[in-house]
Amino acid sequence: MEVEVKLRPPESSSHQKLSDLLAPFHIKTLIQENIFFDGEKSQLTSNLAILRIRFYNLDTCVLSLKAKPLISDEISHIEEQEEPFDAAIGRTCVAEPWRLVGIESSEILKKVRDEYGINEEG
Repeated sequence: MEVEVKLRPPESSSHQKLSDLLAPFHIKTLIQENIFFDGEKSQLTSNLAILRIRFYNLDTCVLSLKAKPLISDEISHIEEQEEPFDAAIGRTCVAEPWRLVGIESSEILKKVRDEYGINEEG
């Protein structure tokens, strides 16, 4: 299980203090490119869901779907499903997003089609 913590320091000096505090624990920096998708009728956004292709260091690709957010005691929880995605196919889908709905091998894209009604017609 992954636990993600997002901190929002109120000003740049707080950010710098936090960066300085965490610097000794830094292992490596990943170069990321994140591309977000939705249907023509905003089916994902209107259901508080996010479909993303993330490229790491230009050659590794992951497809993810985040959905069903809950806030409890000021802590946000969200379902996240991830799967490896071929980087060449990912780049094609960035250039031609309509191709995503035709990919049959992805459980995430099957869920997007079935649960959110995104298909060839939008």
